Amino acid sequence: MIRSIVYRLARILLSLLPTKLLIRRLQKKRGLAVLMYHSVSDDPEYRDRVSVKAFSDQMEFLCNYFDVVMLDEEFVRNIEVERYDLGSKPKVLVTFDDGFKDNITNVLPIIETYKIPITIFICTEFTDSNLETFATWNELSGIGEN
Repeated sequence: MIRSIVYRLARILLSLLPTKLLIRRLQKKRGLAVLMYHSVSDDPEYRDRVSVKAFSDQMEFLCNYFDVVMLDEEFVRNIEVERYDLGSKPKVLVTFDDGFKDNITNVLPIIETYKIPITIFICTEFTDSNLETFATWNELSGIGEN
């Protein structure tokens, strides 16, 4: 019970912080920042979510002030041998966990607008479960083909 109250309070406090303030703190870091999301939804029932407007604002800000990188084999290979050029703009990687359906319905239109690469880590247990909140294999199959 107490853990649930603390968790909800932390979520409320984090949601009150201005998005740009949080992201500007990342700009001062050298190296690579990883932003990890679960759900982008305006549905208050979803835990670990960010609103559609807040996510859109964050992506616009990232697009303007960061080099948003893709998690691919070349990137990993260069990191492993410490050859990745950090350049002058701070680097950020955008990831999603679990494979919520809103990663397709709400996220894809926004990242396509700003041409931001993302990585989605799928929890196959959820995808195979036929729960309405998670994307199906059929829905996921067309991602990244454009």
